[in-house]
Formats: sequence, C-alpha cells, structure tokens
Amino acid sequence: MPLIAVAFLAAALLTLTLGWFELRHWRKSVGAHWTERARQLYPARAFRGSAALFSAATITLAAHLYAREAFWPMLAGAAYFGAILGLYPLDRVLLPGIRFVSWLHGVAASLVLTFLGWGALFLALVLMPRHGGGWTPVVVGGYVAIRMWIAFGGNLTLLRLLRVMRPAPPAVQAMARAACAEAGVSVRAVWEFRDLSANALAFTATRELGYTSTLLAEAPMDELRAITEHEIAHLREGRALLAGRLLSDFATLPVIFWFPALEAVGPWGPIGLLAAVWALYLARKQLVRWLERRADQGALHQLGDGATYARALERLHRINRIPAVTKRSVLATHPNLYDRMVAAGVTPDYPRPEPPDLQPWSLSLLSGVSTLMLLVLFNI
Repeated sequence: MPLIAVAFLAAALLTLTLGWFELRHWRKSVGAHWTERARQLYPARAFRGSAALFSAATITLAAHLYAREAFWPMLAGAAYFGAILGLYPLDRVLLPGIRFVSWLHGVAASLVLTFLGWGALFLALVLMPRHGGGWTPVVVGGYVAIRMWIAFGGNLTLLRLLRVMRPAPPAVQAMARAACAEAGVSVRAVWEFRDLSANALAFTATRELGYTSTLLAEAPMDELRAITEHEIAHLREGRALLAGRLLSDFATLPVIFWFPALEAVGPWGPIGLLAAVWALYLARKQLVRWLERRADQGALHQLGDGATYARALERLHRINRIPAVTKRSVLATHPNLYDRMVAAGVTPDYPRPEPPDLQPWSLSLLSGVSTLMLLVLFNI
C-alpha cells in the first residue's frame, strides 16, 4: 500500500482511538446533571479542537522518519484529512443528530475558510524576499488585502456560495430588526447558518447578524430576543473598538517576516517574531473577553430582564454541552456561564460545578511524541 494511503488510514485510526479514549468518563456519567455530563465531555471537546493538527503532525513525522525520501507535503495532507475523518464519531457525540453528509458539508466549508486564512499566511511567508526590499510591499499589501476582504464580508460570501447560510426566517428577521431599531442600531442582513451547535453571531464590520439553525429550532422567541440583545451590543461597539478588532485579526502578520528576520539576526529573529505573535494573540483575547462582558451588560440594560437572559445563556450551554464553569485560561474569551447567570441576578438551582481539566491527556501525548520525533529527525 502506498505510504500516503498508510498515512491517511493511520491518522484516521489515531484520532478515532484517542477520541474514544477521551470519552471514557463521559460514557460513565449517564443520568448525571447536564453540568456534570458537560464537564466530563470537556476533555473530548478540547481534544477535538487540535486533534487533526497534532495527529497529522505525529503521523507525518513518523512516515518521514520511516521513508525520508518521501514527499512530506503530500504525507501531511493525507494525514490531515485522515485525522479529520477519524473525528466523525466524536463529532456525533459533540453534535447529537449530525449525519455524515451534513457533517462533510460543514467540514468542507470550515476547511475552505481555514485554508484561505492560513494559505494566505503561508504564501506570504514563502514569497517574502529574504533580504527585504524588492517585493516586500507587494507581499505585505497582498496579505493585508486578503485579510481585510475576509473581515469585511469575504467569509460570508464564501459561506453563501457553499450554501452554509441563507436568510433567516421572516419572524426572526422581524424580531432582530425591531430589536435593532429599538436600540438605534442599523443591521444590513439577518442570516441563518446550517449548524448543529446553538449560537448567534454579530459581524461588526459588515453590520450583520446570524443565528444557527439549532438555536432557532430550540430557543423560544423571548430567549432569542435576549441573545439578540447581546449581539446588538457588539454592533454598537463603535469605530475605535471595530478598529481594535480588525487590528487583532493581524496577530499573525509578523510571521511573514520569518525568513528576513532569520537572515538579519539569526535564530533570535524568528523567536522575537513568535514572541510578538503571542503577545498580540493574548492582547486580542483580553480585548474579546472585555467586549463579551460589555455585551452582557448592554443586553441586561436593554432587556431589564435578567432571568430571561440567564435562561437563554443556560440553554446555549446545555444544547452545546459546554461546562458551566471552566478553569481560568489566558485563551478564554467568555466568562463562565455560572458567573454570567449570577451577574444577571439569577442564582442557578444547582451548586457551582467543579471545572474540568484544561489539557486532555491525548494532546499531551501527541505533542510529546511529535517533539521527540522532531529531535530525532534533526539529530538534536
């Protein structure tokens, strides 16, 4: 069997096995309160977030060590797609009711958006002149143009072409537009997204609102209105905050100067760039976290009904099987559900749950194995 096919199957089997392993405590929690079930499911959810990348890296490095003359980009691609396929059984747990065709459609749309952003970054990295000058302004300008196109509706254009989004039902559009008018906010369009998670989105750059099909099916209109007020608060953020959001989208921009920095100052150049990216990323998370708290306050002020808002937030977490409490992380963007409900003036009818562990065991294993193989590959 060709090595590429072996890499594909091995990565699929790896993510399938590790995903099943991370569900071990969740399988034992049948009959427990939804907050406990969500807490036990969290390691599998956290594993899902980075599983394809880490599994593909592990299988690619192993294949490259076995056959060093193999064309590693093809190995990496095969392993990545195999790893994604192996996650389907786990996704059926995280998103109950999903079917393979709809799952495949969602994965394809997600990959298009992911590869557009990361592909632009990789292309700029490769095309950047090693000694500066020359094509540098063109490369930087091209990368910035693509990122701005995405931010100002390019992603929504692609989602429409991929048939992932469509105009929201008339009743939802009427509710959203009435709420926007009452708040003195303009909205260009209101969309429905084909997604089995429950969520609502505000696109601040294009002034559009979106709701997932699951949220529209599960939430009563009063709770939908409460969630809408949160999103309207984002639309009211103003130009300065919009500029902050847009600037934070360029947190990865320093990476395109990797090779010029390496040529100029040696290994410390790329290390400095990575430090800058990490600092910008943390700043972005802090900004988003503050904006989420601000949107909660705006929604509560506009509604004057903390109980409905708290119920709506709890419904979102219960449908999505997200823990009511998580450990404080520098990467977190939203406050804990339990704290948000208390801030809304509602004390949940259950004690504050214990937070789940942040790092799943499987990701620690994959990252350790990948690091070891890198050391062997470079004879360190």
